[in-house]
Amino acid sequence: MLDIILKILIIVSIITFTFIGIWSFILFNYLYSQIRYRNYLLEKVSHNIHTLSNNFKNFYEKETTQDSSSLSEIKED
Repeated sequence: MLDIILKILIIVSIITFTFIGIWSFILFNYLYSQIRYRNYLLEKVSHNIHTLSNNFKNFYEKETTQDSSSLSEIKED
């Protein structure tokens, strides 16, 4: 009798751990894909900020060179 109860408990525990294992795999797989997507978006934002920063830097350098050339023209007159 005790042997049958022990076997039933073992079968129930195996089924329970299998169920937990499958659902934990599904959950971790979903979370991993969300983390990958978040990293992709952060990389895109970082790239766009870097591009904008370079564009503003180039624009500012062009403005300062034009201002200095106009100042030199004024000084020459």
